[in-house]
Amino acid sequence: MPAEIAETTLLKFSYPLTFFFLLACTGEVPESDSAGSWNPCGGTGDFEVSVGTVQPIRGHYVTRWFGVPEEEIKVRPPQILGDTRDALRVSTPSRFSTALPVNSGKVQFRTAIRRLPSPKSSFPAFENQKIHCEIFVREGDFLSSVAMLELPPPRSVMDQAWHPLELSLSANQAKSLEMVTRWQNPALAAQAGPSVEWANPRIFPIAPKPKPDVVLITVDTLRDDAVEFMPKIQKSFENGEWWTNAISPSSWTLPSYASLFTGLEVAEHGVGRGPFPEVPGKPSLREFYGLKQDLPTLAERFREAGYATCMIHQNPFLEPWTGLDRGFERYARVQEAPQTAVQQARNWWSQNPERPRFLVLHLIAPHLPYTPVDSESNPLDELAWKDFFSLDHTPEERKKFFQLSESKRKILVRQYQNGVSAMDAQLEDFLKLLQNESKLVLAFHADHGEELWDNGSFEHGHSFDDSVIRVPLAIWETGMTSRKEHSGFVAAHWLGATLLKRSGILEDWSPDLTSKHSFRSQGSLYRSLHGGREFHPASGKDRWLNLEETTSSSGRQASLPPELAAALSALGY
Repeated sequence: MPAEIAETTLLKFSYPLTFFFLLACTGEVPESDSAGSWNPCGGTGDFEVSVGTVQPIRGHYVTRWFGVPEEEIKVRPPQILGDTRDALRVSTPSRFSTALPVNSGKVQFRTAIRRLPSPKSSFPAFENQKIHCEIFVREGDFLSSVAMLELPPPRSVMDQAWHPLELSLSANQAKSLEMVTRWQNPALAAQAGPSVEWANPRIFPIAPKPKPDVVLITVDTLRDDAVEFMPKIQKSFENGEWWTNAISPSSWTLPSYASLFTGLEVAEHGVGRGPFPEVPGKPSLREFYGLKQDLPTLAERFREAGYATCMIHQNPFLEPWTGLDRGFERYARVQEAPQTAVQQARNWWSQNPERPRFLVLHLIAPHLPYTPVDSESNPLDELAWKDFFSLDHTPEERKKFFQLSESKRKILVRQYQNGVSAMDAQLEDFLKLLQNESKLVLAFHADHGEELWDNGSFEHGHSFDDSVIRVPLAIWETGMTSRKEHSGFVAAHWLGATLLKRSGILEDWSPDLTSKHSFRSQGSLYRSLHGGREFHPASGKDRWLNLEETTSSSGRQASLPPELAAALSALGY
């Protein structure tokens, strides 16, 4: 296979210019065709369009290699499989500007630009022409070019990726910032061309940050007792707070993260799967539901408080169709190797030092299929488990299907533990980097666990056994010098409100980890024997819910493209 595709090199410019400062970082950005609200710090502010059209949108760069059988892949896929960002979609040609208030000191401008694909029939004579993007600073009649980037024709999906653009500015009297998109060939100046997206055009003061950075490292399918195989995580949080009876809000990924990002239980946010067919045993035609439009999210709260927000994830159940990307200025899905996600998180972290940062790093290891140990074969290879997961099976059928010998079970348990250890090792350097920050709130979390025949069955999404819904949960903050453990029941999705509180964002948003409210774990992916479990922190007791007490999804129905459905199937969904 050819070498892995390298990321676009970051362009940097430094000029002694006359320039500005920053507007207030609040407010929403309505859509507009010719003029509207945009602000380099993410709030509301007027911009003028002198040529073409400009529309605030969510820009989606998406590839679909994830889940495709290796023998069908002709080239090695890029590290980034999907990259969603706040953006301005502009026409070719276009020119728009924003007036900037006067201030002094050094500032940083950052954006990323991508060329959108268009039907060849739209611009047949110009499809092989480059598009030229340029940034100017205007003071009166004086116009100064400060940066430029040329976009080649998008011959492959990799050519449609974001191209970063960054520059440093100084001085204090610039009147406006102008961004131009045009054909590189001046002879085509009057010809309409494809759309171009400018991602997060932002201007930042280079000054001390008043709020702490906040990082949430969250691991998919991590049992509470798997902490034993994570020495690097244990060391990083040895002087932190641990909640030793943290309960996931659900037994599978999608509703669990919806609860984390909204502070709500599964029945309240409505995210999950549709009803089961009346008769089990047939191919499972699942309907999935995303987040309700009117629900505020954790990332939106951080963004409104002036934070740079980013999530790097590895699960197609966290794609933008879920609505869980709301509030993240950047929302990227990457290859499932832990080192890939960690590296992308490090890149974003180092490129965004000017504002306080809210970063969610999601790792899919040790999700099925597990990491092989040395030369051991995988006992699951003897089973058509992917075909089995495509059926609407019952809990009894699952137990029977995964009735392996004790020796084969031990092999799978070792492979699961090996995946945990490998993930832990990949985090070591990044954790050291984070804990050198001057002011940091660092959290560790899992969306759910994994049953390894603890109650006679296997995997997750089918049960509310302790092995599936008990998860590790910890917080470390700069200045902590001793370990503190909390042994009472807590809902893992209360972590979001706790992070807002610890960062000084005073939001009466939802219960936090100090709450004694009762809560439920509900919403199964497969048929279950129970409707979930209810926990009462005040008494330390819990009860199983009957199937009649289960919850059905009430969010926005999602329409999965075939490529994404294939990716989910490859994961066992």
